[in-house]
Amino acid sequence: MHPVQGLIHTPPVGYYFNVTIVEGNSKSPKSQDSKSFMDKAKSAFNKIKNGAIDSAFQEISGLKASISPEPIISGGDTFAYQVPKGNVTFEPLLLQRGLITTSSELQEWCKKCLLSGDFSTITTKDVVVTLLNPADHTPVNAWVFHEAYPI
Repeated sequence: MHPVQGLIHTPPVGYYFNVTIVEGNSKSPKSQDSKSFMDKAKSAFNKIKNGAIDSAFQEISGLKASISPEPIISGGDTFAYQVPKGNVTFEPLLLQRGLITTSSELQEWCKKCLLSGDFSTITTKDVVVTLLNPADHTPVNAWVFHEAYPI
């Protein structure tokens, strides 16, 4: 077996996103505070710093949240005020053109959830998507997804 097989020490050129599963309790996004976000991001940064990059992606989409507005017309006005209504909706996170090692925690989690056949026991996890600097592969920005599951 080749010594580097199963490990990606540095992502290839053009693969600037890393996806890391972080440990910790998965709470609903409403109960998350900025401290827990920072703890999860730091945990992902430390994994990258220690060379534990096991997945790299060229493109990621779905980093979008939106609230639908509700028009409110008051009195005899013809102008409608737009106020937020309902819950926040999120787009699915789409990871494109990726390289994943054979021993990837992300790959194992996806296989376990998708190939088990029992979708009532899907395990949700907190996932950190990290944008890497193309020059030295250091983290530039991070997004934390709470209670994520593969689809």
